[in-house]
Amino acid sequence: MTPALGSAPRSEFAMQETWLGSAPSARVGSVARSRIGLWTDCRARIGRAQKMIEAVQSGFAPPVAVLTSEHAESICAKNRLTFADLLCPFTTVCTTVKDPNQQPVKSRFRLELRDVQRHGFLLTLTALPHVLKEAVGAAAAKGAEDWSQAYRDALFSWFESGKHEFLKSYLCSMFVVSAHEPNPLGELSRLVQLQYAQQHGNSDNTLGPRHCADPKWFIPNILKYYVLLYDISVGGDDCSAAKATFESMCKTYGEKNCYFLRINSGQDGASLPDPWRLSLETRYRGLAAGLSTARKNLLALSTPKTFDTYLHDGLSEGRDAPPIPLSSPLSVAAHHSSEPRLLSSPISTVSSAVSPHSPIFSTTSHGLSIPTLPNIENGTSSVTAPPFPSPIVEASSPESVFDFSGPHGQCLNAEDRQRVTSMIEAFVNDALVPFAEKQMRTLSENLSGRRGFSKSIFSGMRKWVGSSSTGQLGATPMTYSSESTEMQLRRLADLAFLFGLYSYAYPIYHSLRKDFATDQAWLYHAGASEMAAISKFLSEEQTIVFKDFPDHYMTSAMEYYMNSCGQNLLAVRSALLACLMFQELAAKEKVAEQRGLGKRYPSGTGFRVLCQG
Repeated sequence: MTPALGSAPRSEFAMQETWLGSAPSARVGSVARSRIGLWTDCRARIGRAQKMIEAVQSGFAPPVAVLTSEHAESICAKNRLTFADLLCPFTTVCTTVKDPNQQPVKSRFRLELRDVQRHGFLLTLTALPHVLKEAVGAAAAKGAEDWSQAYRDALFSWFESGKHEFLKSYLCSMFVVSAHEPNPLGELSRLVQLQYAQQHGNSDNTLGPRHCADPKWFIPNILKYYVLLYDISVGGDDCSAAKATFESMCKTYGEKNCYFLRINSGQDGASLPDPWRLSLETRYRGLAAGLSTARKNLLALSTPKTFDTYLHDGLSEGRDAPPIPLSSPLSVAAHHSSEPRLLSSPISTVSSAVSPHSPIFSTTSHGLSIPTLPNIENGTSSVTAPPFPSPIVEASSPESVFDFSGPHGQCLNAEDRQRVTSMIEAFVNDALVPFAEKQMRTLSENLSGRRGFSKSIFSGMRKWVGSSSTGQLGATPMTYSSESTEMQLRRLADLAFLFGLYSYAYPIYHSLRKDFATDQAWLYHAGASEMAAISKFLSEEQTIVFKDFPDHYMTSAMEYYMNSCGQNLLAVRSALLACLMFQELAAKEKVAEQRGLGKRYPSGTGFRVLCQG
């Protein structure tokens, strides 16, 4: 059911009344009021349509990995924020991006910054269902009318996508150190080595909590960006020594890839609006309670009966399978072992490589209240204090939930906030967008003479040899290497899509869905179909109507996700996105009806009734 239409502010009505003037008759006054009502209705529909489009885009934001030093986090903790969360309200940017054909496109997108050490990245299937349930419950408890929005926000934020796409893969790492550290350049080098070991090392080199899936990387040589953080409340206005350190950074890593950020000018931020509260509540809604529930399920498994026996007995008797342990290979990411086992360490939100002896992160410093978790060791419990005040902490009881109701950014005055905005703009315009443009050009050039030859040979071989594969669940799934032509094309399309080049991405997705269907690679086919429909919608958002929208792409994607691939959460993601797009298209149909143009619903549209309201 769509929300009730809003009304224009009183000042806007006053402007309209002034423009219309006094009516000489009741009939003229009635016409004027009718025009005002129509104008208000149109504005409300435009605003609602823009929100729906932004909701679709919010599910696909370029992810940026953030790695910070302890000292840098201590500077941000004065504002009850981590560095990644500090940037969160300023991450929507408008810029110009060139496609591989050098055609400039005005683009508006949002960055997704994740502290991969403390917050982790995406949740495994062990924890995600519990978090989704608690997110909906938390929204309902606060009286939120649209519980589906809470579910959608949580799913888009924490769901790890599959191997068939690159939409949740990191294209960039941002390394942040403090100018007040004894050896800022040495700490910066340590963070770089930590990220490199995780990306290029063996499976033992992990970042982030164990309830999170290991981060994936877009390409082998990702963009690296370096930030030197200066605390004005500590060093004062004289930052000559810090600037000397920054110059050394620029010589080592390149001027365009470095930034000197000054914050914490004073206490004036307490009188300014708090743009962080709502975004943090939305992002972490239901997370602590969901992880607590997941932990209780793990504790229930710590019995003499092994997990393998429990799983075998439960399935043979027709019962549902128990929750999968975090380290099980049946989960989305098998973290530390190829054998199912229970955790022998707490589900921590802090990497074990980080020292727990930071004096700045106490449970009372800056008004923070940090819940702790019991260990799981032979059925006994012990309590350990986490070294960082991360919002992603698992509560030992339902009552101990991280509190976001307090103020944020008390030490960030208006000038500090403008500096943060300028840093994001410099990062995007000077580093991230040029890097993405270069990668798209390289991919396009490498694929230009490679794809047609390989596919023509493969198609000829299929005619001679044939294939006995089917799209039924249980058949051997078709897979591709990361460097195959098909996946390189998918990488190019995803990169273009993430940066708002929807018109460029659409024909690639459209071509890939056909190739994957020919190969009977149904997971890849479903993903390409889904993204082709979304690209079509976003590239023609101003003019597209139902008859021009490939709605069968979305329904086909959902069917293949569920029936052929067993990927129910991917099917749910597609359904949520389809509802958003169909609601927007249905709103356009209502406007067309008012203008006497009639309905243009395609025959057999399964979401027609859902979209009306």
